[in-house]
Amino acid sequence: MGMNRTIGMLDAVADGLIGVEDALHDHVASNIYPPLPARVAARAAEVVMAVRAGELSLDDESGVLHRDGRPYTVRALIKALYLAPFIEENDG
Repeated sequence: MGMNRTIGMLDAVADGLIGVEDALHDHVASNIYPPLPARVAARAAEVVMAVRAGELSLDDESGVLHRDGRPYTVRALIKALYLAPFIEENDG
């Protein structure tokens, strides 16, 4: 996974060059293998934005994304797709 690329994208967000949603879409398109379908990438971005806005909690147990009939919790989705830097960035 290209964490350096992710950090660079978050720096670009902090500098106001791109939006966080664009950085998220770049991350899921470029740093996840195998590549995610566009609908999954879009849902992952929605979940991160909801957590950043306080609309969802990392401890929320609801299934926010389903794969093979199994739901992912918010925390599991964040971990599986390496999305923590997008959540942590909001704290700083």
